[in-house]
Amino acid sequence: MRKVPESPGFLPVIKQLLARHPIPSNCSGYGRLILLHGLFSVTAHLKARDSSTLGVGRMSSGNSPRLGPIDSWKDTLERALDTWSFSLVSRSSSLALEASRPLHRMAYVAIYIDIADIHIVAGAPSLPGNLLSETDRVKAASRVRAWSESHEAKKALYHCLLLVQEIIFTGQQYRASEDNIALRPWALYHATLILWAYGFMAGEREGNKRRASYSAEEYLVRMLMLLRNDSGELSIVAQQTDELLQAVRESLEGCRWELLQGAYDILGKLIDKSIS
Repeated sequence: MRKVPESPGFLPVIKQLLARHPIPSNCSGYGRLILLHGLFSVTAHLKARDSSTLGVGRMSSGNSPRLGPIDSWKDTLERALDTWSFSLVSRSSSLALEASRPLHRMAYVAIYIDIADIHIVAGAPSLPGNLLSETDRVKAASRVRAWSESHEAKKALYHCLLLVQEIIFTGQQYRASEDNIALRPWALYHATLILWAYGFMAGEREGNKRRASYSAEEYLVRMLMLLRNDSGELSIVAQQTDELLQAVRESLEGCRWELLQGAYDILGKLIDKSIS
């Protein structure tokens, strides 16, 4: 008969996050994972419409929600994810929060790049499952090319690099087949595809000025350093993804999930393409 606080509602807490208010302390680890999915949903909604009725953006004098400039929602979502991130340090570890770690990285990335376009450029099966025309492929490549030349690309790269580093360079061999969190290898695969796509587009711009190949770990370290220093060499090093693709592919070997079996095959095709 002990009284416990009523569980917080989904939409009210999403609105609180968008306004940079912390998640109520009685929200469970699983509830926090659901809220993270909610922020993904808001991102997809705002990408589609560039407007929302959830209170994103500036407030009018009448205290009714109103959007400011179109691009301001990206800053709002980034701040909401920053606020959500307190969940990872303020709560005791749980399976839900462990699953949230890679998803949190990808939530930042999703603000700035459409993973469906990356799939198309990489030759992976269409995520919605529909047949793609040559026009679809050309348009997707054009969007990814424009993204790779933008400042926003560097924000996405930063989180992709950290995600890969946090999963496969932890001092022990990572095997997706032994991981009971399906989100983790799937996020690893997507982060790797995005890094490859950026390097592919950089090679297209620079005329494939390839130098000595870097190991996967050296590639990650060099890329993070170049990003932090905003170095012009980023486009050169970004092309050296062969060893990274191989390392991630090995980590996905032997998975029982069909999606990850497909991911393993796609990475193999990208490696073969870079060699030929």
